Amino acid sequence: MCLKKIDQQRGIEMSDALGKLFELRKSLQIYEQELGIHNMSDIERSVLEFIIHKKQSSITTITKDRYFKGYSLSTIKRAVGALLDSNIITSTQSENDKRAMVLEYNH
Repeated sequence: MCLKKIDQQRGIEMSDALGKLFELRKSLQIYEQELGIHNMSDIERSVLEFIIHKKQSSITTITKDRYFKGYSLSTIKRAVGALLDSNIITSTQSENDKRAMVLEYNH
């Protein structure tokens, strides 16, 4: 793996880009602590954020999103189950498709 330059036209060094990425990670960690979600697993936080961001979410819409491509269906179901067990989200039957369960954030 070559870590020399990310963008030769702009002259961005890989080390500069990785340094900025680390600063973003630190900021995200602080923000998650302030929100009280820092004790959740990464996938649980991502699923919760997706559900809040995308109305009418379901396990199917989560699995079809490009962000979750690397996660198995069982991993996503476990994360949804943990959020349901903690009463952070609710699951109700869709009015449009009786087979689907709509996931919503409990305010």
